[in-house]
Amino acid sequence: MEEILDITPQQKETENRRYFLYLVLLPVYQIIAACTKPKIEPLVTLPTSPTNTDSDIFDALKNKSLLAGDFINLEWRKTKETSSNLEFSNNGGNNWQLIPTLPEQNIHAWDIPQVSTKEAMLRVVDNAGKQLAVSAAFSINPTFVVMLESHATLAKAGAYKIFTEPRLGDFVLKRDSEAFIAFNLICTHLGCTVRDNSGFLKCPCHGSEYDINGAVTRGPADANLKSYNTKWIEEKGRVLVYV
Repeated sequence: MEEILDITPQQKETENRRYFLYLVLLPVYQIIAACTKPKIEPLVTLPTSPTNTDSDIFDALKNKSLLAGDFINLEWRKTKETSSNLEFSNNGGNNWQLIPTLPEQNIHAWDIPQVSTKEAMLRVVDNAGKQLAVSAAFSINPTFVVMLESHATLAKAGAYKIFTEPRLGDFVLKRDSEAFIAFNLICTHLGCTVRDNSGFLKCPCHGSEYDINGAVTRGPADANLKSYNTKWIEEKGRVLVYV
């Protein structure tokens, strides 16, 4: 004979309460679960632009033209994700190179490498190599980098030094009070290489003279020496001369 179990009103009320709590707590659990999934919260800082807080952590790199020898501070806050790596590609993502990091702080101070490319990219990957974020392509332009700690003669305003670089030839780098200037040593008359003459520059071929800022002071040359753009990165102790 089959036994029939009667449910008391108290038991039925208890079951109804359990079902109500299930309906209430399920959405709360789903929200908590979604919030605790691995994610990256953006915080990107470039030397020449303000902090970026958009959804794309690399948004500040879009359509940028950067200088080799310059640097970028990349930083992000992470939840649950235990570790990640920053990688660089100079050929549109076909190959990637690891960038040294400080994982405990999630800080990446990246010295831009000496390359010339319009297909530079950065990305973040987890320890398994899964891509978490990737930048759009940006450009890197080559420079000549002068590390000031290696050139004590440039310590004071007014000091100058002659350098030789394959792409720039012989050129002068001169320190002013708040900047550096650079100009080549090709005489604007007929192309001879001018020489330092104790505080001014003189052409050995036809006698043209220039001051130590590259301005012509005596003919037959009638134009100043060609100048180059520079960038002084004081916090890094380096000067970039644009190629």
